[in-house]
Amino acid sequence: MVEGGPIFYSKGLKQSDISIRNKNTILKLISHNEIMSRSEISRKTGLSEAAVSKIVASLIERRILVEGEFVKGMRGRRAIGVQIDNETFRILAVHLSRRNFKIGKYNLSGNCEKEKVVDFNSTIASEMLKRVIKEIKNELSTDSRYIALGIAAPGPYDMRTGTIMLMTEITGFYNINIKEVFESEFDLPVIITHDANAGALACYDENSESVTSNLAYYLVGQGVGVGIINEGSLILGNRGVAGEIGHVSINHKGDQCKCGNKGCLELYCSSLSIINRAITFKEQFPESKVFQKSKVTIKHIIECADNKDPLAIKVIQDASYYIALGAMNIINTYNPELIIIGDELAAASEYIQAELDNVLKERGLPSIISTTSIIYAKREIDYILKGAALNAIEESIINQY
Repeated sequence: MVEGGPIFYSKGLKQSDISIRNKNTILKLISHNEIMSRSEISRKTGLSEAAVSKIVASLIERRILVEGEFVKGMRGRRAIGVQIDNETFRILAVHLSRRNFKIGKYNLSGNCEKEKVVDFNSTIASEMLKRVIKEIKNELSTDSRYIALGIAAPGPYDMRTGTIMLMTEITGFYNINIKEVFESEFDLPVIITHDANAGALACYDENSESVTSNLAYYLVGQGVGVGIINEGSLILGNRGVAGEIGHVSINHKGDQCKCGNKGCLELYCSSLSIINRAITFKEQFPESKVFQKSKVTIKHIIECADNKDPLAIKVIQDASYYIALGAMNIINTYNPELIIIGDELAAASEYIQAELDNVLKERGLPSIISTTSIIYAKREIDYILKGAALNAIEESIINQY
């Protein structure tokens, strides 16, 4: 049995499914432990040493694993260790947003070697996609080791067809099959993951041996969504849009959203809505430092709030209240043990936490609230980008390569 994880032998599974799961289990275990002996892998997974040896040999042949230094084996004997081959292949990951995108180069252990943020010069869907494709081609030309492209896409994203049904704030981004778009441009496997789900995958991977198997990654950035992992598996729904909390109405008399609903959460607490709201208050706060720069960004607004700018504090506090309402809905709907607030607004944790404390106390059942922890994603890691890479590693290496 895998320590801290499920048993990977299940009635009803095809032999090929069991093989894939066992292979995936071994790779994740080695990735988290850096180097292990075959006997240790056998002990921790519950697989026979013969089965482990067969899978390891296959992965070495495919240059996914490599033998390394001697490590302590059973009964204190020295054994040859195996580890992820982080030299032969690379994964290119893309985090697609509305005003910019990020590309990152990852090894097979899921470690980022470099990343780059590119701002869009247009809010027209076709022009945005051309820019992304151009940057991907430029990066692919620098290294022949790339074997897969992982993309984290905003939702609602239909995982069955590969279609972004709608990207708010963008002209013409409606029912675009981005899987077909990228597959037609690149001779690599293209693995697309909903952005909030990608964040959840990366958070779960980081904490899989020490934290709960029930968590929610609450994405609050240029869009709003949630990725839910329950007992180690993503909750996806019929078409992969189970976590579209950004389009849950919190004000039935609110403004019309492009999705067709009214008063959607995203309209009140996305980074773009905060920027737009700040601009509407420009005449009332003419001395605000928010407008000192030629372009108003959420990063600058949060910095201004930290420096006690009245307008910045107002718009961040207002948004934080709605972020807290979203968290309350996540708790009542999915009952996760852990919520990780991530993406751009995680930097406003001081303001969000103050509203969370009030909202959860006023609106939550104590027995449920007391068993739910809420933390903030590390700012130095783009969990959405990393999740796109991790999913691409698993899908391309485990299932295809």
